[in-house]
Amino acid sequence: MSFTKTIKEECARNERDDRDILLAELAAIIRINGTILVPFFEMKGIRFNTSKYSTARRIFYLLKKVTGKDATLSQVQRGTIHKKTIEIELDDAMATRSLLLEIGLMDEQNNFVDKVPSKLLWGSNRSRAFLRGAFLMAGYLSSPEKSHHLELEVPSANAAKLIGRVMKKFDLVPKVQEKKDSVVLYVKDGDQIAKFLSLIEAFQSLLVFEDARALKDMRNQINRKINFETANLDKTVSAAMRQVKLIEELKKEGGFRYLAPELKELAHLRIVNPQATLKELGEMSQPPLSKSAVNHRLRKLVQIAENYFEK
Repeated sequence: MSFTKTIKEECARNERDDRDILLAELAAIIRINGTILVPFFEMKGIRFNTSKYSTARRIFYLLKKVTGKDATLSQVQRGTIHKKTIEIELDDAMATRSLLLEIGLMDEQNNFVDKVPSKLLWGSNRSRAFLRGAFLMAGYLSSPEKSHHLELEVPSANAAKLIGRVMKKFDLVPKVQEKKDSVVLYVKDGDQIAKFLSLIEAFQSLLVFEDARALKDMRNQINRKINFETANLDKTVSAAMRQVKLIEELKKEGGFRYLAPELKELAHLRIVNPQATLKELGEMSQPPLSKSAVNHRLRKLVQIAENYFEK
């Protein structure tokens, strides 16, 4: 099951039953997916289409709670034999008209409009419900193990503008991309996506998202540390190989006779132990030396060797 489907199924199980909250959720669904039926210029009802049973049940539930009327559900074949959708239809002109008036898609003169009554989105709970309805019909969220990507693809610029305005009430700032027949609002920031899941009350999905994000961050930290340590090791090995090469050339050319006893001892230790760390070389020395002392003497050895071959 995709992560998007998991979230939508959780949204469809939301247990809030306050009519005003359910109306706000239904308002978003109607703006994105509702088809108003007006054969022969006379209001007949409203219809929705979805491929998901959980979403169909949710719309049926919302219509019943908000209008008090039962909708009908039917499965419809679309195109290929494998393409089926579920139609939810409220075949009641009066109930549909009242619903459209409440959500601002019709005025008292029965003209179709697109206004948002201020009461519809009063308070955070109604605005949250509106976003929940929008995600239910138009949302997508990538798998939490992958790069973060939340989007809402809606059929009109007006719907996109309204959803964006509601998101900004909660300090969510989606980017907008216009397509040929739709508008996409999208968010790629992990913190903002987590906040959105909390707003639409998809708390179980939020836990999954946060767990995956924490694991991903931990892996990235481990990889950065490994890369850092590998880079340091490469530098250490390269420095050691250069030291060995210079010291061996210095010995071959008779330059050891100019070395102080403590430098000559360390030079022998480095040649015999080319992979040894500074700490290990210090422990082999007599008497033992600190890392900084070993490093100082090796740098002096390299300097002597470089000066010797420049002459």
